[in-house]
Amino acid sequence: IKSRIAATDIAEYAFCPASFSLKQTYDIPQTEEMESGLEFHDERRLETFRDNLLKKRAKRARYKYGVKSNTIKVKKDIYKGLYGDLLSSKIVFYGHKNKDGRPFQSKDGKIIGMPDYIFQREDGSKFIVEEKHTWREVMNKPWESHKLQVQAYLECVIHGKAPMTDGYIIYFSWDKKDAVDRDGNVIGTYVNTKNARLHKIKKNRIEKEKLYKALNNLSRFMKSKSETFEKNKLNAIKCFKCSSRVYCDHMSGQHDTVRFPYSA
Repeated sequence: IKSRIAATDIAEYAFCPASFSLKQTYDIPQTEEMESGLEFHDERRLETFRDNLLKKRAKRARYKYGVKSNTIKVKKDIYKGLYGDLLSSKIVFYGHKNKDGRPFQSKDGKIIGMPDYIFQREDGSKFIVEEKHTWREVMNKPWESHKLQVQAYLECVIHGKAPMTDGYIIYFSWDKKDAVDRDGNVIGTYVNTKNARLHKIKKNRIEKEKLYKALNNLSRFMKSKSETFEKNKLNAIKCFKCSSRVYCDHMSGQHDTVRFPYSA
């Protein structure tokens, strides 16, 4: 049994115990959607989006107030709203560059994790951002499993002696579009990334209790080797999006128990 549980394991278990068990038991091939999502992560699409949004807002604000310098009024206009935190802060840590580095660890030693980004505000406080890419889905509400993943990071990440105050999940929707020439002939395809959605995740006692409840349930599952499979919580949309669906015998709703390691 693992002595330390990764934030991504907690998220995977919260998404579906059967999927978690499958991925821990077998080497599940990645779907095209998963491979594309990893590629987008490596490209750090958030940075491109952030830079473009900053330039767009700066141009609009300066045109609005008729000034060229970075006055206080212009800065307030640029940094207003939910995205203001990302635009006014600087990136001080990239999880993408530290895949082989030591993960952060919670004080009790139970949780480890490596967030995608750590940002620092002008006042020195820090927050994390987790970047997600969904295929053709606009995420107006974050997945509960992703919220738990961010809570796990908030619990274990201390950067430069500074604990995290809060965090964000940013979702990008993507699909493939046909590239056409001037005559309307299809000459290839390209990836279209759009529909950015930013969700703030607060660090508080209630959310911490949810996190440790999920952690304890996961630890109990791995120790006992089985648990009741809640068939009433099966969701066709979740199963369709699950990368383990081809190998899963639980999505049929005919099993009352899920085992670890996985077996039908």
